[in-house]
Amino acid sequence: MLLKKLKKQKMAIGILGQKIVIYGDNGTGKTTVAIEIGKQLCKQITSNPEAAPLVIGFENGTNASDDFYYVDGTDYDQTREILSDILKKSNRKYLLDTNPVIIVDGAEKIPTIAKDYVTSKKDIETLGDLGYGKGWDIFKGCTDAPFIQLMALTGVTVIFIFHEEVKNKDKDGEVEYSIPSGSAKENGVCKYIRDNSDFCFYLSRPINDKGGKDFSRAFCDDTEEHFGRNRYGEGADTFDIDFNAQSVMDYIEECGKKLAEKRGVDYTSIVAKQEESDNEMTHDELVEEIGRIGKILYKTSAKERAKEIVESYTESTENGRVSEIDNDGQLRYLLTDLTELASDKDIEID
Repeated sequence: MLLKKLKKQKMAIGILGQKIVIYGDNGTGKTTVAIEIGKQLCKQITSNPEAAPLVIGFENGTNASDDFYYVDGTDYDQTREILSDILKKSNRKYLLDTNPVIIVDGAEKIPTIAKDYVTSKKDIETLGDLGYGKGWDIFKGCTDAPFIQLMALTGVTVIFIFHEEVKNKDKDGEVEYSIPSGSAKENGVCKYIRDNSDFCFYLSRPINDKGGKDFSRAFCDDTEEHFGRNRYGEGADTFDIDFNAQSVMDYIEECGKKLAEKRGVDYTSIVAKQEESDNEMTHDELVEEIGRIGKILYKTSAKERAKEIVESYTESTENGRVSEIDNDGQLRYLLTDLTELASDKDIEID
């Protein structure tokens, strides 16, 4: 019975899989810190030496860092193709092993670039030239659809970087209220990203301390002065931290941990997963275990499905052999897939 196979889920904490918005003025370190978070997270969750954050850049500003994959967001044909690849379920294993962190830099420019893309492709001056509602539907398909799906992508950390936009909150214009640029528009993709993020950090301008060092502060609470979000708000002791990669990662995990303890529920984190990885099987052990389980499955009614799974991993090797897969991360995913197949078919493999 399927109900008997269900496992009690633990509360997942930490930055892995979170959807994060970072916004603030120029010079606050938004892009640099986001890329550093991506690098650190890649080191923690994958053994693939080629793993690195993927940056989709809609503006300049990434030259302050290196060691990441880059897509020019202004080339919207390429951007749409990349997003399509990211969202394909068949590419999920590769994505988690190579690009588990995606950074969208200059996110407020998405609607403008998408609009220019549609008008250029359709050879029109405005969206309205296509007739009532038609241009808008095409535009929404180019902007909202892929980025809303990106927000729902499980297991992948996505960081959206915005500039700061200051709005007058009251009718008299006496209170200035900072929000991610472009997110004031109702039903717009920028507002959707802002309102559905797990964390939204507002960055103060750098302050010079007594030691002469410039630093920014990150705030994730919604106040009279700025917009912010914290999905673990009940577990937060504070809503402002020094803005650097380690502080952000530690803060998100600590808030989640305290919330889980407050609610009396079990939790798991990427730190625990990393500690467990110290006892992971070697390359040869993985190949041997895959071979052992494969032989068992090939003697059952699950033979054809097992072959399909193995071939999906070995199709890029020279001779189609599991031993030729040099990426241990891919071997672990293959082992997991075969183990799950055996479990689904109630096939004993131990």
